[in-house]
Amino acid sequence: MTSKTRSTTKTPKPSMTGNANASRRDDARKPVVTLYGNVGGNPETKTIPGQQITKPYYDPMTDEVVDRDYRTPDRELRTFSIAVNYKEEGSDEKHTRWIQCADWKGLSRTVRKGDRLRVTGYFQERRYQNKKEEWKTVRTFTLVDLETEHLSRRDEVA
Repeated sequence: MTSKTRSTTKTPKPSMTGNANASRRDDARKPVVTLYGNVGGNPETKTIPGQQITKPYYDPMTDEVVDRDYRTPDRELRTFSIAVNYKEEGSDEKHTRWIQCADWKGLSRTVRKGDRLRVTGYFQERRYQNKKEEWKTVRTFTLVDLETEHLSRRDEVA
């Protein structure tokens, strides 16, 4: 399959902190890919509420391990889809593949429907069971970097 998808050999460096959870370290080792495509719709913003967490903590003043409560911050997620065009080998017929993107860094704040983007990131799969008790797999593209190549025509503000 020949497409406007370009794979790079860069891999993000794993976290230097020893207490990062295993899933984040696994994500950091995924191959980074660069995609070119047009935004299908304005990004949707979702706020993931923080959690109240209790962890054991060593208190050197009392020389004991005590439980300490803290709250993780709220996180903002922007989701949008891009259309990537490609041709299969030996054919002149063009195909379009829609790719769902997840932006945890806020890179897509100025992105609008129709913009031409160059996005760099990695694919992530997750499985869930729907109401009919069927297992589904969802594949999303998690952004590491985003660059706008061409802006769509924007409405002028008077």
